[in-house]
Amino acid sequence: AYGLRSIGGVIEILDYMEKYSPNAWMLNYSNPAAIVAEATRRVASYLQDYQHL
Repeated sequence: AYGLRSIGGVIEILDYMEKYSPNAWMLNYSNPAAIVAEATRRVASYLQDYQHL
């Protein structure tokens, strides 16, 4: 439930990032991080994948 509450806010931030700073990085410190990261990956397919850095 905690992750589901965070997803809406994170998606809103991603929209702002795409509009105002498309080259910015987003660091996910939410808990549970995996749920939010998966939602981010599915919704924002335009993002580059830096998970292996």
